[in-house]
Amino acid sequence: MFKTNTTSTDYFEITRRAYFEQYVKPNASSIKVDEQIATITVEAGTIDDFFVNVKSKGTYSSIIKCDL
Repeated sequence: MFKTNTTSTDYFEITRRAYFEQYVKPNASSIKVDEQIATITVEAGTIDDFFVNVKSKGTYSSIIKCDL
């Protein structure tokens, strides 16, 4: 479950915001995360309290520095 503060009344905008606040954190390590939402399906609820199904695709890469 996620909660995000917004004045938006758009399911998809709210879902995207909550998703990226929760899952895509700033890079704290040498691992780069590139996350793309593929689909958002509103399953139930109203704009004030709703359930959605989010499908996404992520790629993860690492930058390795070697000093010789």
